[in-house]
This record gives sequence, structure tokens and C-alpha cells, in this order.
Amino acid sequence: MVGVYRLSMKLDSDNSRTSAIIKIINLLQEQGVSVVVFDDRVKKSLYKIPGVRWVSNLNELKKIVDLIISNRRYSELNEIKNLYTRDVFTRD
Repeated sequence: MVGVYRLSMKLDSDNSRTSAIIKIINLLQEQGVSVVVFDDRVKKSLYKIPGVRWVSNLNELKKIVDLIISNRRYSELNEIKNLYTRDVFTRD
């Protein structure tokens, strides 16, 4: 099971409409991977992604997934060993 931490492309943003991570979610699902999302900045009702489970906090996400992916690296993810991010700058 793969967790997604925030859908937004930019730090401190709630705009996720064109986020690359949504395409990644779709690709994972096409391969039969279950996806769980935590995003406390967007309204779930705006992002109805079929088959995606939403959780209400980061701790819950960490407990139930094998890997977390994130567009950006956030300080609250520093302790996560199984983290994949495309953020080459590794800063908040």
C-alpha cells in the first residue's frame, strides 16, 4: 500500500489541480496498488479520485502504508525511512 502526502505541487499551496502526483496515483492504481492520501490543505470533495482512501492525519498514514510519496519534502516527513519525493532541493 502506498501513501501520498499532500497533493499540491508547490510548498504551502492548496492548489493541486494539475499536480503530477495525481497522474502517479492513477498509474499506481492501474498496477493494482492501493493508494491512501493524507492532505490537510485541500477539500477531499474537490479531488474525487476513484478508489483512493483518505485518512485524517499523518500518523494514521504512516501506520498503514509501506511507502510514502510526496511532491515536496516537508520537515514532518524527515523521520520516514520509506519516502520517495521528486523534491531535489529537500527544503521546506
